[in-house]
Amino acid sequence: MLALIVLSLPFVLSVKVCISPRQFARQFSRNCIDVVVGSFEIEARNLLAFTELLNSDEYNYRQHYDIIVESPERTEQLQTLIKQESLHGEPLLSVSKLVINPQLAQTMFSNGRRYSGVLVSKLPVNNLEQVEFYWSNSHLFRRIICYALENQMHLVEDWDWLYGYLNVAGSDTARWLLFKIGVDMSAAMLYRFVYKFPSLMSAYLEWSGPDYLLQAINVHLVRLIYGVQLTSAQLHALKRGCREVTNIRLLQLVEWVLSPSSGASQKGYSALLESLYRLALFQNNRIVWTIIGHVIRLCDLFYMPNCAEIVAKYLQTVKMENTCPWMARALISKHHNISSPIITRFPATFIPYQRLPLPLVRSLWLRDSPLTTWIGQALPVRDVSILIKNFQRGIMGLPVNLDSSLDAGEMCCTEWFITKFTSLGPSDKIELLRAMIVSWPYLIFQRLQVRHPLIYDDVDADWETYFHRLTYRLDIDRLYLLDLWELAGQTNVMTYFTPSTLQQLLTAKQ
Repeated sequence: MLALIVLSLPFVLSVKVCISPRQFARQFSRNCIDVVVGSFEIEARNLLAFTELLNSDEYNYRQHYDIIVESPERTEQLQTLIKQESLHGEPLLSVSKLVINPQLAQTMFSNGRRYSGVLVSKLPVNNLEQVEFYWSNSHLFRRIICYALENQMHLVEDWDWLYGYLNVAGSDTARWLLFKIGVDMSAAMLYRFVYKFPSLMSAYLEWSGPDYLLQAINVHLVRLIYGVQLTSAQLHALKRGCREVTNIRLLQLVEWVLSPSSGASQKGYSALLESLYRLALFQNNRIVWTIIGHVIRLCDLFYMPNCAEIVAKYLQTVKMENTCPWMARALISKHHNISSPIITRFPATFIPYQRLPLPLVRSLWLRDSPLTTWIGQALPVRDVSILIKNFQRGIMGLPVNLDSSLDAGEMCCTEWFITKFTSLGPSDKIELLRAMIVSWPYLIFQRLQVRHPLIYDDVDADWETYFHRLTYRLDIDRLYLLDLWELAGQTNVMTYFTPSTLQQLLTAKQ
């Protein structure tokens, strides 16, 4: 399928190019792609072609588009699209794009306008670090954070975005934000606040909110789940605040079961869960259901024999708006025997990657992969170890547009890498494993299917077990295990695939 690209360059006639998204990434330099994506005239006749390019499942063109500080002309073009909510979010008006284009953000969040994109998704850290450079309107930034917290907590997929916001906000704004959230604070959110600013735990404990019971439960959950230690003054403040709680029996049950040193029984855990479900009958809101979800996450800690049933009950009972993708994924991923009908009532964002169709997982990984394009075109790479070292040191991503000089002549880096990988023998153990790991992104990108015994060894295991068995089988020093694990982590393959699903994606049909 060819993608039609139409662009208008300054002082140049319009240029029309027909090329597939994959060919475009493989055959042109990063500079060339940046020019095309950055000069594309955003108007009705081009909009479909441009969005198709950015949404391509052949290469992540958003990494080029999102970092562009737009010209006044293109900013004006994008501002005309803000009224169309279907264009909010990815690919045109994502939060990453708004972060480094404050004029767009100002228009988006003025006059109480609704933003239908997702503000609480993964955000590039380098984009957030640029906020202080590009933004002079701190009031606008506060408005965006508040909008996210007030309207999108049911969309949270992870909490890295909150770390990023808090890094930009600073301690004073973080304190203001803590009280702005107020009774809607969850244990997961509270942990992010006190991890960045430990003094905020005291502020939270001393805050006289409308329901101190929920505050106390959050503090106990943060202590047990995240291992946060309270000072003697904070423990005193917790006890003092608890005197104001009317539901003393529930509070006592919480203190007994969730205390890190209590040694509470399975019976006590079940009693706490039942009490929280009863509380939800009277306070049917997100914070109570989030507390229930956090307590259910502790199921294994109490060696409950029916954890899958406990999780299933929660997933069947909770309303979509009272939970979020992060919580649902955390619960489902622990229990693989949760039946599909229970899971499929949720959108794909609520479902762990291992339970989604492989083509969809591949597309999601591609948007988060290390694959990129080299700044030049046809830079020769003669040794696989150079590419691996540069990638592992964070010097560069994994380029898809490099040419490699081999005895057989010129070929694309992808094919060269795979050829190099499959030619290594058992004597090159460490080199073999590193090449195996770095070849995975290329194989996924190229949709190539190959066979190599090391890739598919012990695919029923999780990744940690897989690597332990692999190094044991090859008699490799365990000191190399961390090195291999970190290298695999940089590919993001382990986040989106299991050894089994990677095998399904890459194994040649027999």
